[in-house]
Amino acid sequence: MHFAAFAHVEESIKSPDVYYRNNVLGSLSLLEAMREHGPDLIVFSSSCATYGLPIQVPMNEDHPQNPINPYGAGKLMAERMLQDFEAAYGLRWMSLRYFNAAGADPEGETGELQWPRDPCHPIGHIFGTRRIPAFRLYAPIIQRPTVRIRDYIHVTDLASAHLECLLRLSRGGRSMAVNLGTGSGTSVLEILKAVERVGHRPVPIMHCQRRPGDPHTLVADGHRARAVLDWQPRYLSIDDVRCYSMELAPLARPDFQKPAVDYIMRHFARKLQCPWWMRRVYRVAGTRGTHHSLNSATQGAMWCR
Repeated sequence: MHFAAFAHVEESIKSPDVYYRNNVLGSLSLLEAMREHGPDLIVFSSSCATYGLPIQVPMNEDHPQNPINPYGAGKLMAERMLQDFEAAYGLRWMSLRYFNAAGADPEGETGELQWPRDPCHPIGHIFGTRRIPAFRLYAPIIQRPTVRIRDYIHVTDLASAHLECLLRLSRGGRSMAVNLGTGSGTSVLEILKAVERVGHRPVPIMHCQRRPGDPHTLVADGHRARAVLDWQPRYLSIDDVRCYSMELAPLARPDFQKPAVDYIMRHFARKLQCPWWMRRVYRVAGTRGTHHSLNSATQGAMWCR
């Protein structure tokens, strides 16, 4: 399972070389290591950023892919590599095009703790740590037509979809790309109001100009995921998503970083009814290397055998 990537659109525009080196060359290193050592199945964390500006909403998997930023372009390149490795070497794959991943482990074990970045999704940092003075709203006025609309998918639902993909591939299922989202759009303004409801106090706002490379609306058409994986999201309330993030926020400090992949592996262990550390999981280390060896592939990429 390949989760690893730098994943900030604005940063990718400022430093495209860093993103192509890490996300694209790192993915290539991983695929070459898999070709040499096995296995021949992979679940790839892709992104709705591969679509670019929406022609239709919601967006299905057949929507044209015209990314408008280096982050999305890198994900699209990785998807193309998967197709080419399948044609040449028989690699089978599932590409999961996340929409906006959000939330945290309901059991409080792990979640998105980004420091010192200014996080958009876990607005609970404002409440839990007080290190972020205000939430940056990238719109000139606070009205729904002007602020971004996104499809927020809870990390627990993402984890269950990964498990279904692994099971499908292990049973001989064919390669394909699948959207992961709820099919419902939520504006940043609505997120702010949800945080205020859960946190029982107002969120300070800093108005900023729109960021380049940032589409206005991204909402998933999830029919293929429901049909192919027999999967559908369970966490549909934005209040639930915000609540779990805010409960975890007090843990956010520079010396406390628990990657989301650990949570996903723990989720698998619960589903498979065995200790997660007893699974034969290979964590591939290194982010910068381009040598064609197992240890130089993208950091955090994982697979199970």
